[in-house]
Amino acid sequence: IIKVMAAEDLELPDVEAPMLVGGEFSVSEDAADGTVVGALTIEESDLDLAISEYYVQSNTNLGLAVDAEGQIVVADTTLLAGDTSAEMEVVAIDVRGNVSAPAMVTISVTKVAPPVVTPEHAKKSSSGSLAWLTLLVAPFAFMRRRKQK
Repeated sequence: IIKVMAAEDLELPDVEAPMLVGGEFSVSEDAADGTVVGALTIEESDLDLAISEYYVQSNTNLGLAVDAEGQIVVADTTLLAGDTSAEMEVVAIDVRGNVSAPAMVTISVTKVAPPVVTPEHAKKSSSGSLAWLTLLVAPFAFMRRRKQK
């Protein structure tokens, strides 16, 4: 028995857009390209569909990006400056084309303290002192020999 139904008769479950969660992360200004700073998360629901892409709507630092897995990565370390922050507005798009509400991500870029270099102390040579002492004592040595004669 085959039952023919019209499209209006079918009840498809409502699949909602993914719920993307923003966050706050931190990275040092000398992090290498490709370093993972953090990961975006999706709130779980009953009818989750796979995420097809993450789209960055706005970004205040081009040194940071979002990859296909939703990880925030360092794209160009030369663009990171210490003691600054960057904000990214990201949306997630599922395989059906549903777009999440924008999520704000804040990344603090921390300054790296320059290494402390302690200068090596130069060895003091005492030969200069010995030479001066010899020059000062020499006249007295000659005077003493004269008196003995």
